[in-house]
Formats: sequence, C-alpha cells, structure tokens
Amino acid sequence: MEDFAAIANEFWIIPNEFEMDDAKLFAEVIKAHGGRTGPLTNKLRELLQTKGVSEAAIRFMDQYAVKKSAQVGPVVFYQHKGVVEFNSEDGIPSALREGLLVFGGCANGDPVVVDLQVRLGTCGYLDGGSMWQAENIRSVFHALSSTPGGLLKALADGSAPGDYNEAKNLEA
Repeated sequence: MEDFAAIANEFWIIPNEFEMDDAKLFAEVIKAHGGRTGPLTNKLRELLQTKGVSEAAIRFMDQYAVKKSAQVGPVVFYQHKGVVEFNSEDGIPSALREGLLVFGGCANGDPVVVDLQVRLGTCGYLDGGSMWQAENIRSVFHALSSTPGGLLKALADGSAPGDYNEAKNLEA
C-alpha cells in the first residue's frame, strides 16, 4: 500500500517542496513588478466552488492569488476582482467551464490562463482571436509553463513569447 504523502502529492493535496518554491518565486516576481500576492478572496473562492473547481485546485490557486495587479513583460496579472470579472458569465465563461482560469492578459488581448482541471498549474495563452468560435476552448490553448512561477520568470527575463501567435510561431 502506498503511503498517504505519496498519494496526496499526486493529487496536489499537500504542497510539496517544489510547489512551495514555485509559489515563492511567483510572489517575488509579482512584488518586483509592483504587485502583491495574498490569499483568495471569498468572492473568488465562491466563484471557483460554484463552477465546480476541485478543492485541491482551489488550495493550489490560493498560493498564486494576486491582490494587486502587476505587469510582467507584456502580460498583466489581474487582481482578484479582475479574475472574477474575466471568469464570470459576462467575461470568458467558456474558459473556466473547461477548467482554465483566466488570471491575466497579453497586450493584444489574448487571455493568460492556468489549468485547474487536466494538468493542474500549467499556464499558457488562449488565442483571443478564435476562442469565441472554438467548440472546445482547449483547442486554442497553448501551454507555456508547467507552473505559474515558471511562466512569470520567463516573462520577466524576456524568454517567453508575448502572446498566443508568437508562441505558435516559435513552435513551428
């Protein structure tokens, strides 16, 4: 029988050392760019619960919540109110229905998302130009980093593409 810690880590219930280091990196980059992190607000937590996001994913996002917006390279990371607005029925509801939480935006309007359903923590861009016509919004999701801290670090040092099309062109 596997031990509890191994099972818990597999399902992101207990943050492992890597996750804690990544959350620290995320907070440091946000702070260096004039922002601030902090726990999820009740309103954002309620939105995630209402939309069926797992408790493990909500706990994960609690480590990466932005209390004061910050621009890192070409991307703005939204504070809680912006995250709620962009993921509400008046925003981009199809993203969260597919397990992708919009938590930032590129200069050209492409949403920046974090996966809360399939590969927890994976971050990337949605194609803002075609996402409204896509049958499955994941078909216009381009993953850039397996962690939020990794994405911010790459944006801060200029090694990450600035939007969806740039990311797809680099891939070709």
